[in-house]
Amino acid sequence: MEQYVIEFAPPAEGLDGVLPFNTFRIGKVWAGRLKEGDEVLLMWSKKMQVFGRATVGAIHTGKLRELAEQHAAFNHNQSGHPDVDGAPDRLIANMQKRYGPHIAHDNKLTTVIYLRRLE
Repeated sequence: MEQYVIEFAPPAEGLDGVLPFNTFRIGKVWAGRLKEGDEVLLMWSKKMQVFGRATVGAIHTGKLRELAEQHAAFNHNQSGHPDVDGAPDRLIANMQKRYGPHIAHDNKLTTVIYLRRLE
């Protein structure tokens, strides 16, 4: 069985609870790699340090804006934010800051991976 590592760049939040959360990834590569029930390692990208394990729940692919409207409120960086309605715009703004608006645009093919921490 292959072991996959999902990297998170600081300041990532919402990764230490027991509730399921999701992560958005540009493209469809992760949708082809993972399936529901797979176990993955969670790693800080800056330190290249594994900080936990998680099991994969649902996986969704589609356009960034559509997925953000449906799933942004459950994104790890949006957890606990009082303005749930603003989650899609905040998530897309964060992705555009990280990847640039020419890559992270509304119609960009994106994958959403739901995870539940095991440790």
